[in-house]
Amino acid sequence: MVTIDEVWHVSVESLIGPPPPGLDVHRTRTMTDNVACVALVVVTTIVVAIRFFVLVHIQKIRPYLDDWLMLFNLVPLIALTAIACLGGERYGLGKHIWAVNIGPLIIGKKNLFIWLILYVFQLFMVKVSVLLFYRRILGMSWMITANVALSAAWALGSIIAILCGPAPISYFWLEYINPSEGHYRFPFYNLWVGNAASNVFTDVLIILVPVPVIWRQNMRVRQKLIVSVLMGLSIGVVVASVIRLHYLTLLDNNKDISYIMGIVFVWSTVEPCLGIMCACLPAVQPFVRFLLRIEYRAYAGGRLSFNSHPGNSIPRVREHRRINSPVVGLSDGGFDFRPDLCGPDGKHDDKLRLTIEALVETEHDKEEREKLQQFLGPMFIRVQRDVELTVFEGPR
Repeated sequence: MVTIDEVWHVSVESLIGPPPPGLDVHRTRTMTDNVACVALVVVTTIVVAIRFFVLVHIQKIRPYLDDWLMLFNLVPLIALTAIACLGGERYGLGKHIWAVNIGPLIIGKKNLFIWLILYVFQLFMVKVSVLLFYRRILGMSWMITANVALSAAWALGSIIAILCGPAPISYFWLEYINPSEGHYRFPFYNLWVGNAASNVFTDVLIILVPVPVIWRQNMRVRQKLIVSVLMGLSIGVVVASVIRLHYLTLLDNNKDISYIMGIVFVWSTVEPCLGIMCACLPAVQPFVRFLLRIEYRAYAGGRLSFNSHPGNSIPRVREHRRINSPVVGLSDGGFDFRPDLCGPDGKHDDKLRLTIEALVETEHDKEEREKLQQFLGPMFIRVQRDVELTVFEGPR
């Protein structure tokens, strides 16, 4: 029985033969793959933080179970990314297999075995978080219950198959140096492809869950279409799953597994990250409104500080007019006087005395409004109301 220490510095080329002619064995994807995975995880973490910021700070509500599960999803996601980056730096992931030694390759496959179980658990938790979110906003239905059960069965079946595939389990990473010390109960490649294909199927079902419920709601067709499109943005998760499945098919009878697995690891990171970000989309709109309010306050504060400088007087925008005469209308910014509402002695009735506060827009105010309109662009909405005020003489 050969030990890992004995073959640690032995090239894999001694086992699988020389590389194909013209192949640059020193070409590597390690740095590119690691940067892509880390960037995705950082963006996903920021999106989850925005979700909790909106809940706690803006909406002033306590997070629900699906929110906490989404936060918990960051733990296996970071662990998966750490294993992927470690595999690239030390164990040949993203490198051509002819440039890798047998020892690091064995340790890399041992980490891959742990990664596979953690990956299935990660996807299951994302699916459950999304389905619980549907349950909270749409109510429990048999479709949501069925999808939770189907996702649980998929995860449990996949983990059992991973554990039971190699006999013994250590054969998964020792097959290169001790091929006669174990066997696979079924082709492990078929497990990988079958797991990915069934994962695509469950993702499609989860995307379709809210569609019937939305179209049964008492909303306009345009609103239903908008909500359906927002829910359908998670189709990106399915696309990532299909791309990952495509690269998994390239492993069939391919010797250069370390190079292809680097690409598979990237898309295996894209998939859960997109799922988490799509589940956090409802928090984006309140957060954008919050940022716009802050930006406008900063803009308005800057304008106020400038106008408050000595020598720059801010004109009053309100002009108080006290009218001690009968008033019946407000038109064109003025007030109409009705002599017929005077008393029999020709004097004004004290009961008709009225104090009116009118808003007068000066040239400076108009300039500020136009600048605000330019600042907000298409988000600027100006509401103009024409008001007519009529005062009738009451009974004596």
